[in-house]
Amino acid sequence: MLTAENLRDRKSGIGASEIGAVAGLNPWSSPLSVWEAKCKPRPQSDETPDQKRGNRLEGAILEWLADEIGLTVTPNNELVRHPDHPIVIATPDGYAHQGGVLSPRAGVAEVKAPGWTQSDWTDPEDDPCEVGPNGAKIGRPAAVARYYLPQVQYQLAATGLSFAYVGALVYAPHAMGRLWVYRIDAHPELQEALIEVAEKFWRDHVETKIPPVEQAQASDLEVVKRLFAQTSAELTPVLSELVTPTIDLARRFAEVKAEIKAREDERDRIHAILTGMCGSGAGLDLGIGAPRVTWKTTKGSEDTNWQAVAMDAGATPEIVARHTRIKPGYRVLRVSEPKLLPAKKSKKEE
Repeated sequence: MLTAENLRDRKSGIGASEIGAVAGLNPWSSPLSVWEAKCKPRPQSDETPDQKRGNRLEGAILEWLADEIGLTVTPNNELVRHPDHPIVIATPDGYAHQGGVLSPRAGVAEVKAPGWTQSDWTDPEDDPCEVGPNGAKIGRPAAVARYYLPQVQYQLAATGLSFAYVGALVYAPHAMGRLWVYRIDAHPELQEALIEVAEKFWRDHVETKIPPVEQAQASDLEVVKRLFAQTSAELTPVLSELVTPTIDLARRFAEVKAEIKAREDERDRIHAILTGMCGSGAGLDLGIGAPRVTWKTTKGSEDTNWQAVAMDAGATPEIVARHTRIKPGYRVLRVSEPKLLPAKKSKKEE
């Protein structure tokens, strides 16, 4: 689990848990969200349920991993920085070793509690690469969820160690009672590529404070709105080499918006037919094995007019106005084609 000091240190480089997002390999994060954390950090939010589960189980899974691989596993919360690439940083969950923690016979120990994403993992018993001292089948790197492989290789690069063991407490009926264990050996070519991606991102975006908006994902819409909440009167110039692809993006946005509108109209048409068929009934009787169609009234909710309450209690309009806030407007993206001017008529046409 990362300490407050670890979180501060992460601003000085690209961490192992961030490299997947920077490389575009993390389904839950993106280069833009990493940039925001480095350059426009927000107050630290509460743990998500997934983070809480992982943090609470980390120590127990590390102990379990040690039993399965037959090595000593020492928990870790110290940040490690690559000696030749200072922005490459990592904080492995622990170290698996015989003898010293960072001896040549030591490796990284990383644990996961993936919950409902178990489908991204392959059972080690399907294709083991070795067997632990207690008979546990140890899986190959390809069986690990692909978005965690960059993290582990990046950790190996930062520490200079040659192997890692990953223990995953997978939430799946056929996995109950077992810890899924995998071995990952250092892959120098992949590490070099990840370091190159990290350093380019740092150089092009973190040092320059230029957000990588061209790499934004669907989940980044709120990030963009936070970064650019204010509107200026001027139009933003676009580099000449980006004009054509940006025009294509704008037109695709308009097309998708029209497609959504058409789908919504179709939805509303079907909605009107089905509810009309229900009439005053609670739904439609379509027989056994058919979809269940219901049209019921939801529970009512209360809505208090607090301004009226205040006025009844003796508050003057001036007092009400003093405690009334104006909700700020928000920016809306619209795309429209330029209006073509009518062609001039010839003298004959006149």
